[in-house]
Amino acid sequence: METLRNLLLISTVCLMVLASCQEEKIDETPVSYPKDVEITVFSLTGTPCRWSNTLKSDSLYTFNSGDQLLPMLTCGSLDYFPLDFNKNTLLHISGGTPNWVSEVSHKFEQVAPKRYCLKVDVTMGLAT
Repeated sequence: METLRNLLLISTVCLMVLASCQEEKIDETPVSYPKDVEITVFSLTGTPCRWSNTLKSDSLYTFNSGDQLLPMLTCGSLDYFPLDFNKNTLLHISGGTPNWVSEVSHKFEQVAPKRYCLKVDVTMGLAT
């Protein structure tokens, strides 16, 4: 009886080990790059918020949480940024130009499994 109990215990342990060692199914569908990544443009125009003076011109800032973003706003509120920081990152890009800007276009691509490329094209207005 003792031998049978030990055999059942060993069999149960072996089954548990086998069950936990099964490989997860991996999606082996080939991915081609580059892939377009959706981007949403946020603007403070029409809100009481302004960017604080601590942001430097000709710079790129990355915000991964509301706690990082809040000190950079003059209004003290995140109500104007309907952004889920659990799924998104906010990029703030700033720059200066001697003339007015007539158009800004952008393209965000994933170029490799962990590499991204943001292309921004700024068209300046013509001086008269």
